[in-house]
Amino acid sequence: MDKDLLDALDEMLAYTDQPIETGCHLADAFGSSDMTLELGDLPPFLDQQGITQQHNDTIDTQASTPSPSQDPQRRGKDVRTTPYAKPKPRRRKRPKDELDYLRSQVKDLQEELAKLSPSSDSEGSHDDELFVQWKRIADRQKAETDRSMVENLKLRSMLEGQLKVARSLEAAIQHQQEEAAQLLSLHRVKAALNSIEGGGRPRAASLSDGLIFAQLNIGLEAQYAEFDSVMDRTGLAKALQSPNKIQTLHTPEGIAFRHEEARLLPFSMPAVHRAMWSCMRFGKAEGLTGRIHTRVLNNDHLNVTIVDKVQLPKAHSIDTCARLAMRRYFEQNRIIVVWRGYVEITGSFFVRLRERGYTSVSAFDFSTNAEVRSSSSSSIPGCALRMALQTKPEMDEFDSEEEAKDHVGEMTDLVVGSYHRNFGLMYQIIENLLFRDSTGGEVDEQELARFATY
Repeated sequence: MDKDLLDALDEMLAYTDQPIETGCHLADAFGSSDMTLELGDLPPFLDQQGITQQHNDTIDTQASTPSPSQDPQRRGKDVRTTPYAKPKPRRRKRPKDELDYLRSQVKDLQEELAKLSPSSDSEGSHDDELFVQWKRIADRQKAETDRSMVENLKLRSMLEGQLKVARSLEAAIQHQQEEAAQLLSLHRVKAALNSIEGGGRPRAASLSDGLIFAQLNIGLEAQYAEFDSVMDRTGLAKALQSPNKIQTLHTPEGIAFRHEEARLLPFSMPAVHRAMWSCMRFGKAEGLTGRIHTRVLNNDHLNVTIVDKVQLPKAHSIDTCARLAMRRYFEQNRIIVVWRGYVEITGSFFVRLRERGYTSVSAFDFSTNAEVRSSSSSSIPGCALRMALQTKPEMDEFDSEEEAKDHVGEMTDLVVGSYHRNFGLMYQIIENLLFRDSTGGEVDEQELARFATY
C-alpha cells in the first residue's frame, strides 16, 4: 500500500517542472508563487488537517480494493513488470497573466501616444507658421529689391542725362575760352608785328612755342570726347574704304578744308599704330625733307614741331612750320589719336591754319570681312584706318576785299597741294616702317609692352 501511494504521489508530482522545496505545501507545486491565495483566503489549520485526513483515507480504501485489470496470480506480491510511464514535463500556460501584461502594455502605449500626438501636431503647425512667415519676409524683400532697382535705373538715367549736359557745357565753355585765348594772343602778336619798323605784312613767327603748345594741349581731352560724334557725322564710323580727297567748304565764317579717309591695310592693328606713332615719337620719318623736333610729355602725349621747305607745281617755293600737340588713347578694340595744330605757310603771302585731326585704328579680319575685338582673334589679320581732318585758315589782313578775293584761289591751291604732298609722303613712310617691322626690324620694348593686350 505504501508503495502504491508513493507511486501515485510521484505521478501527481510529475506535472510540475520544478522540484517541491522543503517546507512548501503540495498546492505550491501546481502554480507559481504569484498566483497563491492571499492570507485572508487561507482556511484554518484544523480544517486543512481534516481535509488531508479524509484524502488519505480515500487513498487507503482505493488501494485496498483490488483492481479488476490485475492478474489474480499477482495479489500476493505486487510487482510491476514495467515501471510507470512518466509524462513529459510541460510548462503550464497562464493566458490570464499574458492578457494582463498585454493590456498593461497597450495602456502604456496609448498613454504615450496621447502625450506625443499633441506635441507633433503643435510642431507641425509651428513649422507651417514659420514657413509662412519666412515666405512673407522673402516676398517683402523681393518687392523692396525690385523697387530699389527701378529707382536706381531712374536715378542712373537722370544722372547720365545730367552728365551729358555737364560735359556739353564744359566742352562749350572750354572751346569758348580757347577761342578767346587764341584771339587775344593773335591780336597781341599782330599789334607787336605792326609796330615793327619797315612795314610789310605781319607774321606770327615771333609767337612763343610755349604759349602755342599750351593752347593746343588744353583742347585734346575735349577733342577726344567728341571723337565718336565726329565719326558719325562724317560717315566714317561704319566706312571701311573711302576716296582720299580734300574738300573745300565755303562757310559764313570763311573758307575751310575737310579731309576724310578710310582704308584697309594688310597689317595688324598694333603694327600700323606703331609705325604711325614712330614717325613722330622716335624720328623715324626719314623720308621727310624737313626737321622734326619732338618734346615727349609722356609716352602718350607729344608736342611736335616740323619745319619744312616745299616746292609745289605751278607755285613758288613755300616754307611751312607746323606745331602739333598729339595724344593717343587705348580702348578695348581700337586706338585713337587726336591732334591739334598751328600750321604756318609762308610764301607769296602768309597763312595760318588751325588744324584738328582725328584718327583711329581697329582690328580687321579679312577672312570674315569684318572688324574684330583684337588682332589675335582673326585668322587673316588686318587693320581698318579712319582719319578725319578739319582745317580753318587765317590769312593776312589785306588792304581791300578785292585783294583778298584774288588770293583765295592761290591759297586754296597752296593748302590742297601741301596736304596732298604731306599725306602721300606719310603713307609711303608708314609702308616702309611696316615692311621693316614685318621683316624683323627693331621695335621699342615699351611699345611692345603697351600692345601686349592686343
